[in-house]
Amino acid sequence: MPTSLDTLRLWNIMLRQSLDLTLPIHLLAILLIFVGICIAPSALWAAAVTPISVSAIQSGEILQPTYSDMTLLRQNWGNRLDLPSIQNTKGTFAYNVGEFFLGSLLYSASTATTVDGSIRQHAKLDFSRFTYMGRSYGIGSSVGLLDDSILHNPLATQYQFQEEGYSPVVRCIYNASSAFFLADNTGLKMIYTAYRYLPNSNEGQEWASYAGFRMDAMVAIGVASSPTSVGRVVGIASGSQYSLLNNTQCTIDFQPKLFNVTVDIINHNITVTPLDTLANIEDIEPSGFLTFIANWQFTPMSTDQTSFYSSLIGNSINASVTNYIRSRSTSTSLPLDEREATLVDFNYMDPRDLVIGSSRGGQELAKAVDEMEIVGADDRQGRFGTKVQIRGDISIIQTGSRIALGPVWKNTDNDLKDCIIK
Repeated sequence: MPTSLDTLRLWNIMLRQSLDLTLPIHLLAILLIFVGICIAPSALWAAAVTPISVSAIQSGEILQPTYSDMTLLRQNWGNRLDLPSIQNTKGTFAYNVGEFFLGSLLYSASTATTVDGSIRQHAKLDFSRFTYMGRSYGIGSSVGLLDDSILHNPLATQYQFQEEGYSPVVRCIYNASSAFFLADNTGLKMIYTAYRYLPNSNEGQEWASYAGFRMDAMVAIGVASSPTSVGRVVGIASGSQYSLLNNTQCTIDFQPKLFNVTVDIINHNITVTPLDTLANIEDIEPSGFLTFIANWQFTPMSTDQTSFYSSLIGNSINASVTNYIRSRSTSTSLPLDEREATLVDFNYMDPRDLVIGSSRGGQELAKAVDEMEIVGADDRQGRFGTKVQIRGDISIIQTGSRIALGPVWKNTDNDLKDCIIK
């Protein structure tokens, strides 16, 4: 059958599924109808099978720990052999945490600081396979254990909840006049004692025995052994092999805090975030015995892991210090050495150290002097109800680690009054 050139062009264009507006009008109409039939259904099918991301919020339930009954711990906290424990498919759970989880806790201590300054990741101490992103604050212990109804939901990707706990605030000093130290005074071969007093010892001296070939390779950690001791203090006495840790003393202030917990079910991650809230947070264990038990774990940990050649807990702390030095070397041009990365020597009984310590506020003192206002005669009336004048002294009030500075005012009755700069 004879075929025109325009018809051949039409068939060629249809096979290529393109347009050619130079075709005669009747052939162009046929081409447009064909293209519409071919393209429109495919576009509709593509829209139908394209996945759409949607999210839905659903409420759930998770159990949280309670500390209303501390009877067992109160009666047996000093017993290191007969405290109950249980092991099942979800992990090991024990009252004497410092001994049962000694290996895991030492590893956690050695990796407390990341070498590159990144967010620290550490595994939850059970078989849940969840990992904390950043600090745990002792929060989120129920995740992976008491949340099966959420984890077994095939559509669940993450969940959030709030939990009350403690935010530990730690302050450390290097006290050369510490009364807690190691000594060879037991009369027994290869047995040494860490003993005497900590700042909050209120029922006699503290003591613990350590075994080893020599005292040089020991790191002893002491805490006040009385649950009624005011505050939570940790004292370190170490031999020459760990001299940079010797005479370190730290206070731990367990402050009640509300935390937000975000659980990533897909990636098995837990993120704990402290919340700044104006509401008064109830203490989860107001008697303070729970914080005492947590603090007490340092003593059995330090005694149980001492070997004849080295201190494992000392090695863990030194590893964290080394990581801190490495992280600083990558972020600053002024690297630290081991002495700078730990605490500088400070003796509260040495006047020289006291003068040097007080001089650390010199910059703030100078700034306060520069900012002292020269009050004119018209402004002096009525500040304290009488005529006042500036005296060339600075009032210093220390609250914790904060120093408040201000000029001392003097009234006509020669009584001194402090005007503190906030």
